[in-house]
Amino acid sequence: MKNTLTSVLVLAVAAASGAADFAALAEKAANYVSGGDVVPLRELERALVATIDAPADRAQAEAALVRMLAADASFEAKRFACERLSEYGTDAAVPALAALLGAEETAGLACIALGGIRTEKAAEALRTALAASKGPSRVQG
Repeated sequence: MKNTLTSVLVLAVAAASGAADFAALAEKAANYVSGGDVVPLRELERALVATIDAPADRAQAEAALVRMLAADASFEAKRFACERLSEYGTDAAVPALAALLGAEETAGLACIALGGIRTEKAAEALRTALAASKGPSRVQG
């Protein structure tokens, strides 16, 4: 209960100040595991939606999602980040997503995200990975 109240207060402060602290929200969400507290994911999701009216915040939001792709983040956090990057991602996210294409566990997640980023750089990352992939990773690409 204390964590939920704290999370709600953090979001309220961010909303009052006009901008979310995407780095802090992503840091909390990076440890999410199935069955855990979903509040950090929902807070980040609400902050992302708010960037529709604040394009200046989109780069910070995207950078926070990219940080959630780090090796120490949970698989579920990576899945969340990839799903959101398929909607909010730009060429800035492509290198981190391309790195996920090399691991069988995350190749499918990265394909989803890169498929949503409709730029030549994202398409090239997918083509390059496809040429080098084998087995289940190749099927996902």
